Amino acid sequence: MAREFNGTSTDFITQGGAASTVLTASTASVSIWAKMAGSARSVAAVYSGDILWGDVSFFLGLFRADVGGSDRIWAYNWDGNEDRVGATYTTGVWTHFGWMHSGGNLSIYKDGELVSSVASGDTTNIGSAIHIGGKNAVENTWFEGALAEYAIWDVALTTAEWAMLGKAYSPLFVRPGSLTRYSPFVGRANPEPEYIQGQGGTATGTTTIRHPRVIYPTRRRAVHAEAMAGGIVVPRAMAQYRQRRSA
Repeated sequence: MAREFNGTSTDFITQGGAASTVLTASTASVSIWAKMAGSARSVAAVYSGDILWGDVSFFLGLFRADVGGSDRIWAYNWDGNEDRVGATYTTGVWTHFGWMHSGGNLSIYKDGELVSSVASGDTTNIGSAIHIGGKNAVENTWFEGALAEYAIWDVALTTAEWAMLGKAYSPLFVRPGSLTRYSPFVGRANPEPEYIQGQGGTATGTTTIRHPRVIYPTRRRAVHAEAMAGGIVVPRAMAQYRQRRSA
């Protein structure tokens, strides 16, 4: 199962730890599956839109918003100015999105493929906590739809790695040594387990919905997936995941 959010202040997930514990001001990659419902709000700035994930102080994240007639999922970063780059989406369809900040650029990926990039400097502040599906009542940034397979790396992923995620391979297959946060959002526990740092996500409200199809590590798949990912150490990630899952 995945977590479903109703687009109001009753539904969101809060994770412990500041953004600085999982990414740097200059470099990070974030992966998430989303299934949008309802309609996007028309706003002047992306950070006033509906949040898929982001920090509570409006400095970075992935948002759904209609800005100037462009209804998109937006990768957003504040480096003293609002930097944004968007990707189209289809309501009611599970879609993989990637947010990447690296080398002075902000990029958005959709189903494993680069959509576009824009110049963006270091994030001004990464000291705030991360919310998923909602941020705060000041901007009314509540997401309507479902979210699953949320993951953060403190490095820039490669084209091949994004493609792998877009083909529904679990984040555990991709650069596990640099994976700093992973929550599949299966909806079986609250707080939602987080398998890298143990920063479980406290779910307020939300319901469960059928999870998107995802390929998880098994011993039989490990060798094939490791080759696809260019030699990542999948068995170590599997052991860590299973150990924390059974705890």
